[in-house]
Amino acid sequence: MNIAQLILSAILAIFPYMSGNNRACIVERQERIVQHATEGRTNHNVPELVMMAVGFSETHLGCDINEGGNWGAPISRHQRHTAGTPGHAAAALRRSYEVCGNWSGAISRFRCGLCSCGGATASYTPRVIGLMRTISARSGVPMPENMGNPNRLTARR
Repeated sequence: MNIAQLILSAILAIFPYMSGNNRACIVERQERIVQHATEGRTNHNVPELVMMAVGFSETHLGCDINEGGNWGAPISRHQRHTAGTPGHAAAALRRSYEVCGNWSGAISRFRCGLCSCGGATASYTPRVIGLMRTISARSGVPMPENMGNPNRLTARR
């Protein structure tokens, strides 16, 4: 099994029940989901664990109703309401990593546009990182290097 397969197996084990048809969709699309996560690593150097935890948190890896298979990112920041592909999500995470300097900041910026989210979105990054830790423990896939401090507030964009 490759890293993305290990992570997906862990997600399915951690979440035996999901709302709606999400679990059946994820099982049905396993090969495609693994391919997208692997391409995120290959094409944009985004760790599979980051890619899949964010994708699962955003749209259940593209399986939420009316998401069109996207993993939470629009096609561009100028077209916020046009769903992008998992490749768009990987590119957005990579750009956010470059701006913020660590994966915690990148995850925050992916969600709220800032390297540290406040207000209604303040819990997003700690929840995703908690999911990453749980997946890591279950799958044996290590946490990515340079996670940063998810509790540090910064105004960087």
